[in-house]
Amino acid sequence: MTTQQRRDQIQIMEFEGFAALEQLLLIQDEREQSQQIRDMQAFDEERQQEFNRFHNWNQQRLLDYQESRNTLVDEPNDDDQQQLHQIDILERYDIERQQQAERNDDLDQTRLKEYLRNTTPTQSPDTSSND
Repeated sequence: MTTQQRRDQIQIMEFEGFAALEQLLLIQDEREQSQQIRDMQAFDEERQQEFNRFHNWNQQRLLDYQESRNTLVDEPNDDDQQQLHQIDILERYDIERQQQAERNDDLDQTRLKEYLRNTTPTQSPDTSSND
């Protein structure tokens, strides 16, 4: 082997080494890209599951709301019935209080008339003119 052939052989080995290094770097890049793709897919899947959970939760809330609204329409709520009962009691109390006040006014008027009739002095003609 001549010196030139030897140099060529060394250069070929160096090129093969560079090619092998490039090949290794390409393989490493492909592996990193594959890992990034898997990570992104896992992230997307997790986001989709979270969205589905949120959507299902909202749907359940909507169903619960509609069900409770239908219940309120079909049957009056106990609290509503109790409030109506309390309002009825208060209205009756107000009516009774008003009637009692009217009776007291009538009684006061009667007493006042009796008092005025009994306490009004009858004046004699002699005392009315004292000049």
